[in-house]
Amino acid sequence: MHRRNLFVQRLEGRETTFQLHGLFREFLLARQRQMLPASQFRAVASAAARLLEEAGLPGHAFDLHVSVEDWSAAIGVVVGQGPGLAAEGRVRTLSAWIARLPRELTQTQPWLAYWAGIARFQTDQTGARTHLTRAYGQFLAAGDPTGQMLSCAAILTGFYFEYSTWGPADIWIERLAALLEAGIAMPTVELQLSVYSAMLYGLAIRQTNHPLLQDCIRRTTELLHEDADPNARMQAGLAITGPVACMLGEFDLFRRVRRLLSPLLADPRVSELNRAGWHMTCGAKLSFDCEHEEAFGELVQASRLATEAGLSPVAYVAHYFDGLHAACYFDVERARAEFSAARALADLHNPLQSSYV
Repeated sequence: MHRRNLFVQRLEGRETTFQLHGLFREFLLARQRQMLPASQFRAVASAAARLLEEAGLPGHAFDLHVSVEDWSAAIGVVVGQGPGLAAEGRVRTLSAWIARLPRELTQTQPWLAYWAGIARFQTDQTGARTHLTRAYGQFLAAGDPTGQMLSCAAILTGFYFEYSTWGPADIWIERLAALLEAGIAMPTVELQLSVYSAMLYGLAIRQTNHPLLQDCIRRTTELLHEDADPNARMQAGLAITGPVACMLGEFDLFRRVRRLLSPLLADPRVSELNRAGWHMTCGAKLSFDCEHEEAFGELVQASRLATEAGLSPVAYVAHYFDGLHAACYFDVERARAEFSAARALADLHNPLQSSYV
């Protein structure tokens, strides 16, 4: 059939496989719907979807589950594939899947709310917080401490990347601290990295006298050496190179973490947000440490990457620090240009950014 070009495509890989042309496949599905009773078609489609999942084709499985309105199975695909899709940066796929589910389910299922928030996290931390807040409340009602921890951690980390007022973060610091102090089990390195570093974002900026601060610094620093998801390591490293180095003056620790994690930038899985944020925080700390040209190089890289990815808050901060650094070296023209670029990106509804305009 392939040789005669009869709606079959041949795919080369470790082993040769064949697949039906998309239009022919849709025709056969339509015929099957006509020929089989609805209950039998649903059973056949569900069985096929399970085979597709086992074969490592979750997207096709999800399509079949949705086609027969097997919402429980479709949600299972979303929740099961969420961590992998997020780690690979495929958040658009994650968001598109959730959008195809009935609203009454997406509004009542905590894991769907959580993954909807994670899908928006890179480009819209404020919007992500709406989903994550709902997820936290539903996890709390369901008695799911892991879900509560993940939601709190994402919300706290989002405040840092949003570069806005930190006042509303206090309640999330308290909630996550309570879960930590309760000794809730954290079975994966990624979960530990997320939780301890999220506490650092909050404590280093808002509560530097908190009894958990030093333990969170120690645990985060230890965990950075583990073989874990690169985005989890990078986001945790940003807590050290960002607020810990800036607010607590831990510049020796900053330099050690920078040497440790900078090689991760070569990993294509690292998100645009973490990549731009890394250059921005490193550039700012090098500026504080009077590393003139290297600071400029990092900040220029940060503003370029953030602009290309549509990450306005990160681009704003990079331009702002570049302007401050230029002013310190009496480079008036560069300072004027960078402050002008920052002003153009500032969110006037953001009290922290508008105060610097």
